[in-house]
Amino acid sequence: MLSRKNRVPRELFPFLLKNGKKYASAHIFLRVVRFSEEDRVLNTRFSFVVSAKVAKKAVDRNKLRRFGYEIVGKDVDNFKNGFVAVFFYTKDALKISKKELLNEINTLLKQAGLFKN
Repeated sequence: MLSRKNRVPRELFPFLLKNGKKYASAHIFLRVVRFSEEDRVLNTRFSFVVSAKVAKKAVDRNKLRRFGYEIVGKDVDNFKNGFVAVFFYTKDALKISKKELLNEINTLLKQAGLFKN
């Protein structure tokens, strides 16, 4: 599970949505912004958003969100510092397996260049 210090605070969402670079896969898309050291975003921060349009039941939304935090939390030491990233699930995300979701999340992270070499 991802610790609270590595999660995106609500105050950053409007800036991220306006200025973030977008990466997309079939069931997830990612917005990423790099902050400079003066902005005091030292750790890379992540968030997972699942709207009620994607999953009607809160149980399903929370499962998707927790799965995302679990995946990113395992690799938290392997990410570059100074980034803020938000994953948005699309409607068909519940229909695919966890393995496929894992592959899509890792692919998007690689495309965004968030992994250390």
